[in-house]
Amino acid sequence: MKNGEADLRLMPSCIGGDPESRRGVVLAKSIPAKRFQVKTGEPLALALRKCPELVIAKPDFKLYSRCSKAFKDICRSYAPAVEEFSIDECFLDLTGTEHMYPNPIALAHEIKDRIRDELGFTVNIGIGRNKLCAKMASDFEKPDKVHTLFPEEIPQKMWPLPVGELLFVGGASAKRLAEAKINTIGDLAHADQDKLKRILGEKLSIQAFQYANGIDASPVREQPEEAKGYSNSVTLEDDVTSWEAADAILLALSDSVSAHMRSDGAKAFGVSVQIRYLDFKTVPINAGWRKPSTQRTRYTRPQKR
Repeated sequence: MKNGEADLRLMPSCIGGDPESRRGVVLAKSIPAKRFQVKTGEPLALALRKCPELVIAKPDFKLYSRCSKAFKDICRSYAPAVEEFSIDECFLDLTGTEHMYPNPIALAHEIKDRIRDELGFTVNIGIGRNKLCAKMASDFEKPDKVHTLFPEEIPQKMWPLPVGELLFVGGASAKRLAEAKINTIGDLAHADQDKLKRILGEKLSIQAFQYANGIDASPVREQPEEAKGYSNSVTLEDDVTSWEAADAILLALSDSVSAHMRSDGAKAFGVSVQIRYLDFKTVPINAGWRKPSTQRTRYTRPQKR
């Protein structure tokens, strides 16, 4: 920080857009802001109601990108394989480096301190036998900390946490689990699997049960997997109150997605449209949301070639 400037990390603050605009959301928050239940992704207006003293700073994506590249370059200098998980997170695969780095905890502190000293910001590092445990550990107490989550530590460190804190368990799934008296990750780890299938569906229930027990066989990938789908979305400034306006927005989004697919030479075999309201409730367009008209639009499934 420059002389005389306040340190946003030490006060209730966030990075976000214009609070007067419905596009304005919390992109990142300080630890003091988290104590007011300010959440990433929520509208700034809601965050300000929770914390009227919240300081809002405008985003600087170019700076963020430079910092992201710089800290990941440091990580790549230690690990043979690094997978980018998001703009500010990555996984390091240290398999086969036991002789170079016999003490992974000491190595994590070295990486953490080097990023702090050379780049001027702090990171949390989680250590585990797989990506799930490393990610969960990295989200323990912050900032500037190193945490472990080894198999023998799961009952004490992970199982007492609310089920919604498990990786990839979203708010809707956590709500359904809570309604079934599954409130903690430990409850989920010991739940009847047939019961879970009725609550979450077969695929998600299997993944959630395995994750709750610390099981994750996914490898660290230096190259991202091939895209399984194409999507685009937009946050609107004003309410859409006419079908003509909705059609124009859908046409623009469809044109963007199809252009991306054409550039990749891809073909689609299914189309999904969702609406997300101001309260973050997401509704599939085929769930009772239909344009009232005497004319019907018929959609046919393209034939595979």
